[in-house]
Amino acid sequence: MRTILIVDDEPAPRYAMRRALEHRYRIAEADSVAAAREAIARERPDVVLLDIVMAGEDGLALLAWMREQGHAHPVLVVSALDTARTALESL
Repeated sequence: MRTILIVDDEPAPRYAMRRALEHRYRIAEADSVAAAREAIARERPDVVLLDIVMAGEDGLALLAWMREQGHAHPVLVVSALDTARTALESL
């Protein structure tokens, strides 16, 4: 079964995404960038669902770290933030 890592510091969006996906995928969750780094090593996810705006380090910092470390996991950016600048930075 494929694993999806959901990275969001807000519990409600994590819960909603987990409920929508858990019937077809194994779900791992992280509530911070630090927790996500550990989860990536431990869970070896097939896909990462990543929020951009989080307390402390943001999702762009995790994305940069993943690329620096050579992690080639597909990443889907999910965010309530609606700015073109952030979308371009994540690319």
